[in-house]
Amino acid sequence: MHLRTALLGFFVFAVSTGVGCVVHNNPGPAPGATPPATPTAAPTAAPTTAPTTAPTAAPTPAPDDPNADIADDAEDVPAVAAPLPKQQPVEDPPATQGMPEETTAGAVEGRPKGLEAGAPAAFWIWRNAAGVWKVRTTTAKKLHEFRGRVKGVQKPIGKVRASRTEFGDRIKRGTGGEVVFRFHTMGHVDGFDFRAPKDSCVRFDLQLDSGATAKKVHIGKDAVSPKTNHFVLCPAK
Repeated sequence: MHLRTALLGFFVFAVSTGVGCVVHNNPGPAPGATPPATPTAAPTAAPTTAPTTAPTAAPTPAPDDPNADIADDAEDVPAVAAPLPKQQPVEDPPATQGMPEETTAGAVEGRPKGLEAGAPAAFWIWRNAAGVWKVRTTTAKKLHEFRGRVKGVQKPIGKVRASRTEFGDRIKRGTGGEVVFRFHTMGHVDGFDFRAPKDSCVRFDLQLDSGATAKKVHIGKDAVSPKTNHFVLCPAK
């Protein structure tokens, strides 16, 4: 009886004094203390993009550049879809002796009237608004041979382009720097274009079927004919 009373008294004492209670090792912050700051991650830098260099555009040739490309234009007569007759080797044609005929400056400007597929055998020569010189031939429905020389007077001829790819070896540079051509055609409108410096005249020495027929040469918008097959044309001033 005395022992039980003693144990009960000890239990009451232990509860009141905290004996036997669990002690925490991580006590909360003391009153008034500032809690430690939570570390923040450093800001991530935005990826940098290397500057790009814009492509350099090809220089645009001046309108009077004799070496500029020659583009198709509305003045060209549509090609006839028919095979070409057999071609002969290109040789330098005989040069006409004597001084060439001097024509009126500017007579070469503009496409000749009457130029069309099926027109009688003739040469047609003009200079268009873009400064491109054009030489075309017509034959009606008969086979004809066209040959000749074309040469810049003050300055050499620049870019040359055949009216059809089959004439790539029918038109070439001669020994004197002039353009030499020879081709046979029938029922087509054929020829070539070329550029020349805007202040240079051009000399022509033409033959149709190995003959010198000036009346079958038509120049400029008025389709004028020279007096001979050997003549000089100059652009308008």
